[in-house]
Parts: sequence; structure tokens; C-alpha cells
Amino acid sequence: MIPEDSCMSEIKESKLLRLAYYAVPILCVLYVLSIGPSYAIVMSFGCNPRATIDYAVARDAYDSFYAPVLWVEDKNQPINKLLSKYKRHCVDTMYQHRSPIPHHDS
Repeated sequence: MIPEDSCMSEIKESKLLRLAYYAVPILCVLYVLSIGPSYAIVMSFGCNPRATIDYAVARDAYDSFYAPVLWVEDKNQPINKLLSKYKRHCVDTMYQHRSPIPHHDS
């Protein structure tokens, strides 16, 4: 006879693994997709002299956090074009009702 605690721990472990199987890919996709809105926010610091965060500090944090994505973007021309368009779209969408901010390439 199998102890009841053993079955319960196997069920919990199974649920945890199932959660990880779904959560990890979803979090990876969200990480890559968050580069566009983050880029738009960082670029706004460079255009606003009253910004509470210095542009250079924000840009360094952005470059550090997204280093893996930026590396792939730098090494792969089709991905570079795709991400550049996506980041530009995010800037345009986020600031469509404000004065336009200049587009900077990452």
C-alpha cells in the first residue's frame, strides 16, 4: 500500500510541473513583447526635460534588462527589422495624442 502523503506530494509535484510547462514559455513571450512599451517609455525620458528619471540611467537599465533580446536583434537582420518596427509602433501608439517624440534606434 502506498502512503497517502506520497500520493499527495506526487500530485502537487505534477501540478507544479504542469504550471511550469505553461508559465515559462508564456513569461518568455511576455518578456520579448514588453520590449516595445519599455522602449517607448525610455525614449520619453529623453524628450522630457522635466522627467524624474535621467534618460541615461533609464537607457542603461533598459539595455541591461533586455540584453539577450538586443543581442539577438543585433545578430539577426530579419528580427532587427521586426523589432525596430514593433518598437516604433509602440512609440507611435503610446504617444499618438501627445507631441511626437523622435525615433531613436536602439
